[in-house]
Amino acid sequence: MDPYFPSPNPPCAPKPCQRCETRVDGDETEGWWLERRQWQGPNYYQLLCLSCCVAVMNEEPTHPDVAHESDARDILYD
Repeated sequence: MDPYFPSPNPPCAPKPCQRCETRVDGDETEGWWLERRQWQGPNYYQLLCLSCCVAVMNEEPTHPDVAHESDARDILYD
């Protein structure tokens, strides 16, 4: 089972944010494979644009709360 949604292959190809459908390409729209936890299953990684990462990080108890995209970027790139 591939724990990444959507599949990271082919590499360097834009892929949609799994929350808002914005195309994440790394240049115009920055994104991150954010770990999501499941109660009865393996953790998985969901591709989200940086603005959606802020909302999801605040919703999930496994991630610290952040106020802005710059805060999320600092935590995610550590």
